[in-house]
Amino acid sequence: MIRFSFLLCFFFLYHCSIFRASSRIKPIEFNYSSIAVNYFTPENEKPFPLTVQRGNNLYNSTTADGRYLFYTTGQKGNYDIWFRDLKSSITVPVTAHPAPEFKPAISPDGTKLVFVSEQYDSSGDLVLLEMNPGLWAEKILEGKRFINSDFIILTNRNFDVPGKKDSNVDTDPFFAPDCRHLVFSTDRLTPGIQNLVVLDTEGKEPMKLLTQNGGASPVWSSDGKSIVYLSYQENPSGDVYLLDLMSGKSERLTKDSYLNFSPSLSDDKRYLYYTSIQNDTNKNGRLDERDNSLIIRKDLRTGEVRRLTSGNDSLFDSRFSSFNGGSILFTAAYYNTLNIYFIPASGAVPKEKILSLNTNSLYNIRINKVSKIFFWRSMRLSFIFPKTRFIR
Repeated sequence: MIRFSFLLCFFFLYHCSIFRASSRIKPIEFNYSSIAVNYFTPENEKPFPLTVQRGNNLYNSTTADGRYLFYTTGQKGNYDIWFRDLKSSITVPVTAHPAPEFKPAISPDGTKLVFVSEQYDSSGDLVLLEMNPGLWAEKILEGKRFINSDFIILTNRNFDVPGKKDSNVDTDPFFAPDCRHLVFSTDRLTPGIQNLVVLDTEGKEPMKLLTQNGGASPVWSSDGKSIVYLSYQENPSGDVYLLDLMSGKSERLTKDSYLNFSPSLSDDKRYLYYTSIQNDTNKNGRLDERDNSLIIRKDLRTGEVRRLTSGNDSLFDSRFSSFNGGSILFTAAYYNTLNIYFIPASGAVPKEKILSLNTNSLYNIRINKVSKIFFWRSMRLSFIFPKTRFIR
């Protein structure tokens, strides 16, 4: 009788465990290909959100396959790094520190994350964290937070040595296709001016200076042969340049009086994408960050320039991603908060005609000023170029 009772109890608990495991709630699966087909139409110029959290969510970085989106979020009142599995509804916190941590750069294979941290230096240091996004997401589904405190300070390594802590501005990290080297903007090798520097995340090679006349917002090409970046060396408004890493020569890709930001390249290097402020939409007599902006695509073979967004809104931090077969991810202020959105790489306004570089027609529709000003001031950059200063 005792044995029978024991067996009955065993089978009851066994079947309960099976039922519990099988009834675990699964995350919602997303198929953005289907969503894009039905959402992006000539009648709809609005982008589609990839983050919908409260607070401000900005600074996008995706893995090479476009599956994982890393970003900065201020939803808890402090700026930390999170990521989202774009094939599901899973969002995962990565950092949780009182000091601001922002501008994540995930390696193409998703194994390394570098971000800017103000933990030891208010000017910003680069921090490395080994990553496994799939494992982190799995732990979240199990009700656990994956904890990894093995942070490596890549710059300002002597932060804890009295008298050796530095205050250089280290920002805008971006990984090379080899997932080992990193390009970023810093004044540590050229005091008083931000320039591009390559860093070996394995620490086997010294830092290498790439530019002399200013450089910011670098993005490595998918073939590893060139870097597109922003510089004020010939224009106080800023222009986009393409650096050939073999020859060391830079080519100026934009030549206009607009405010140009956030350059990136398509995988085949045919198209240049960037954000541009081209019209004084707030009527204050000058172009500034309070004006509405555009996402521009330039064909580097033909020189044709196309406006991919309507100009009705203020968009920031645009970047090409292989997500969903090729998309432009960016930050925009809708509903009084900043979130990350996407449009197809072909653009959100299919009927828009190809424009010349002299196009100067935008809608004078304003959106929340506070959110726009917040973004530009939160860029945490301090560039001092020969004829201008970009205030962080």
